[in-house]
Amino acid sequence: MENRIKQIRKEKGLTQQELAYELSVTRQYISLLERGEAQPTISVGIEIANKLNTCVYTLFGFDKFECEQCHEDSGGN
Repeated sequence: MENRIKQIRKEKGLTQQELAYELSVTRQYISLLERGEAQPTISVGIEIANKLNTCVYTLFGFDKFECEQCHEDSGGN
């Protein structure tokens, strides 16, 4: 998951500081998450996914699954 946070954050053009501000956490915490030295709580993981406008399944590395919202957004069945 750590590499996904960094990759998606960069794709969205956000710095660690900007993401941290949006989540009301420290930049250091974001850095720890991106390096895999800390794991977010479920609620923080969901907040990160929401702020990065990505599916929580994708963020946590379960690409073969899609949440209902992602399925609707992609125009699926």
